Amino acid sequence: MDYFAANPRSLGQAIRALRLERGLTQADLAEACVLRPATVSAAENGSPGTRAETIFRLLGALDHRMHLRDRREVLRELGLEEPAR
Repeated sequence: MDYFAANPRSLGQAIRALRLERGLTQADLAEACVLRPATVSAAENGSPGTRAETIFRLLGALDHRMHLRDRREVLRELGLEEPAR
């Protein structure tokens, strides 16, 4: 499944969904990443202070990678129009 993240909150929601799909607790994921469970919690809650390195460690432990795409392309594929600026 693909997840779209446009801000820290939606990225955190995607990480939480991936963790739950694998039946992991925050403590399980933290142990796999050598992080504190509080750090996993903060990332899942969309803390804007979460370091990029932490996000990549979490995604790696969940067997996922980040893929950057042009927002306009994604909106076109979804049949949505970009709001006027």
